[in-house]
Amino acid sequence: MKFKDIHFSVTDAKTAALCPRKFIIKKKYGKKIFKGTSSGIGTLVHHIISKFAEKALKSQRFIDRLSKTSDEHVIDLFRDGMRNVIHEISQKRDFSTWKPEEFDRVNQIVEILTKEMNNRYNDLKKNNNTSEALKKLFIAVEWGFNHSFNITHNGTTKEVEIGGRIDWLSMDVNNQTMTLWDFKTGSADNLERDIPQVAIYSIIIEEEFGIETAAALMYISPESIEEHRVEPQILKQFKSLILKTFYKMDSWMKNEEEIPHTIYLDACEDCIVSKFCLKKFGSNPHLEELGIKEQTAIELDEKETSAEDPEEIKEPIVELEPEKDMITKEKSDHKVDMKREEKIDLKDYLQQETTNAIIGTSLKDKGDFEIQPRVFLKHVVTLGASGSGKTVLGKVLIEEILKQGYSAILIDPQGDLCSLALPDDEEGKKLVKKTKIKIYTPNSTKGIKLTIEPLSPPAPEVLQDHDTLITYLDATATQLLDILGYSMKSIPQEKAFLEAMLKESWQKYETLDFKILASRVLDATTIQSVQDDSLIDVELLLTSRKQKELSQKIMKLAIGTEGSFFIGGESIDFDELTTKESQLSIINLASVGTDQTKRQLVVSWILRMIYDWLLRNPQKEQDKIRFFLYIDEVADFLPAHPYNPPSKKMLMLLMRQARKYGCSILLATQSPAAIDYKAIDNVGTLFIGRIPTKQSIEKVEAFLEPYGYETQRMVKKVMTVKPGEFMMIGGGYTKPEMFKTRWLHTKHQTLSLDDIEKMK
Repeated sequence: MKFKDIHFSVTDAKTAALCPRKFIIKKKYGKKIFKGTSSGIGTLVHHIISKFAEKALKSQRFIDRLSKTSDEHVIDLFRDGMRNVIHEISQKRDFSTWKPEEFDRVNQIVEILTKEMNNRYNDLKKNNNTSEALKKLFIAVEWGFNHSFNITHNGTTKEVEIGGRIDWLSMDVNNQTMTLWDFKTGSADNLERDIPQVAIYSIIIEEEFGIETAAALMYISPESIEEHRVEPQILKQFKSLILKTFYKMDSWMKNEEEIPHTIYLDACEDCIVSKFCLKKFGSNPHLEELGIKEQTAIELDEKETSAEDPEEIKEPIVELEPEKDMITKEKSDHKVDMKREEKIDLKDYLQQETTNAIIGTSLKDKGDFEIQPRVFLKHVVTLGASGSGKTVLGKVLIEEILKQGYSAILIDPQGDLCSLALPDDEEGKKLVKKTKIKIYTPNSTKGIKLTIEPLSPPAPEVLQDHDTLITYLDATATQLLDILGYSMKSIPQEKAFLEAMLKESWQKYETLDFKILASRVLDATTIQSVQDDSLIDVELLLTSRKQKELSQKIMKLAIGTEGSFFIGGESIDFDELTTKESQLSIINLASVGTDQTKRQLVVSWILRMIYDWLLRNPQKEQDKIRFFLYIDEVADFLPAHPYNPPSKKMLMLLMRQARKYGCSILLATQSPAAIDYKAIDNVGTLFIGRIPTKQSIEKVEAFLEPYGYETQRMVKKVMTVKPGEFMMIGGGYTKPEMFKTRWLHTKHQTLSLDDIEKMK
């Protein structure tokens, strides 16, 4: 919903890959680093394609004519349409300074593109109706994006967001791959450098939508028009090197002493900021070879205009040689430098049809409303008033997740989710039969009693990270004091004391029980500061009376009925969740009753278990889903400021970190105004159902602001939609979409503890 702390454009990445020092000179010091050589031909071609695609997709008359036209005459329709667009543009632009050969070049390019569109459309038409074939032909034109990468290097992880714009995306005939078209002015001599730059787009498309992408690079020069195609296998080879460049770009911005010089001699030979570079970074072997010294360096002419391609990357760190049989060269045309953005909806027909989840019916065209589960890796939030159908939607999402073979952990405050274990039709019977379902009932043996061990040490990775350790100590000490009956309105001194005791024990990897903790609390005379490990006399923090009271209260947990909450039970087996068939673990909080202290304890413990396991088991493959976490009615566990219960601390930590470990988080609430919206910054998909209250609508409006003048219309929609109808923002679509949720394959009812016991 907003830019990350580390945000670069693809142009930044291109520049950094060509010359890291030019990247810093431009990004940090605002200098222009390229001469003004942009192509008016490229801009015009771009405009022609985007306008034609927009008109073709919106014109029912054109679609009707296309459906009645034989294959051999489709090209005539495309050619006429392109020429009409050229005529419209010529009425608005002054071409008096253009040379005849420039017009000839544009005509050649348009003819080549027309033939390409014709061939692709006729292939797509074999398996699609006219409208769908046209949509797949123009999946996206001038599509702007911001995509986040979690990049780990030398044990440190950074989240880097890359923004850019893709020229033209087109589905290939088999629906298994797409082709990305990238237009360039100039010679194809830079092909070796340009291949990795389109690899960035290929990687982003595959991560966003789960589909492999080939590339077609089209070079426009006064002498020729050349097309070079690159298969997905080649583009994938550059992923690790590209991510390494992104990681280094952030480091270079912070520490200029680490910035290397370019590996390309011609980058220095053509440089117009040599003087600034020499002054800032000193000389390098290329400048010395060229005989360029500070006094003879080329001055930057501030009047020159930048001619950067807005979306590509010339990649110096890449030394891979593409295999000859995977890159083909054809005479063709095309290039572009387009600043403005014209989007065509990026529909879920991008996904492979066999892996899409059908979650309802589109309110626009009444067809299946589909989404691919992998887009949920960026997390999901469902907002909707009571009766809006949000719980049904949540259960539909879980059904689809299980059908795809994934596993999920559900936190069920009321017992509404437990009925996912009960089939309601034949599809539901198949689903329940193939899924291993466990219902945990903390503090009860009606289901599976859940093990809760808040005193046990966390993962070693937590102990090694000061900030995360502080979060754990804060949450655990707060939970214990809540259970012991201390008021947390003002932070008691006992909290710092417990934090110190826990830290000392955890660093020794000791698993305490309450008896041992009670004894240590009573006997302690000194403790170590949580912040700097300095020794502090206990009497400076607690009176002997308060120290004794704390020890006695902890001992009551060890010997009284309250302690049964922490004795026995079964732990969730995360290894089993992620390595075997799809499994469903439901934690029923009704077994805890309405005591918010205990409910907080259970939820915090589950979140901590998840995070511990993720840290202990990092995945090698980035952005691959391992399992899902779904929390219904999350407002109690993620309340708005100033409330900060233990569950909120752990959930905020997971929302920031879980994605890079393969855990997708789905949250739902009927109280949009009651949750902390900082968590939503990390969410990629929003489902918004009926929201009738003004206070909640004001919260939702913030999410709709990027859609400008349409905001008020969208707000009115979510105030008046029927139960089961939702607006989706994100989820692989470029603009909000309306749909009606399908009905469940499992029963929709609230199960009591007795009902759960009968299911054993």
